[in-house]
Amino acid sequence: MSLWVRDVELGPEQQKRLLARTRLGPLIAAERKAATAREIRRGYHEEGRRLARERGATYAAGCMLYWAEGSKARNTVKLTNADPDLLACFLRFLREQFNVDDKRVRVACNLVADHVERQHAIEDF
Repeated sequence: MSLWVRDVELGPEQQKRLLARTRLGPLIAAERKAATAREIRRGYHEEGRRLARERGATYAAGCMLYWAEGSKARNTVKLTNADPDLLACFLRFLREQFNVDDKRVRVACNLVADHVERQHAIEDF
């Protein structure tokens, strides 16, 4: 309670209303913040749909791969999948649609024990 009004006596109904407001205040603020975030996200979704229509099937396919298999981290694009053709398709998408240079691409391969005998072939690929 503020020092300015600490000596003001509140009746039971006033105390009840004040308590309700202080409990609901953060919830109301959180709801507003969530609604704003939903609206921003809705705008991004609409923009993505528009681009998918304008840029065609290759763009739409690349977006679907990212939405399904991609990591949603900030300022980075990651895709995890074991299918080399799918990964090549996604890399082609990045090169054609976003002019991603090979110098910006990193590849990580997790080799499980079942594939040790094929390690060199996998690395060469």
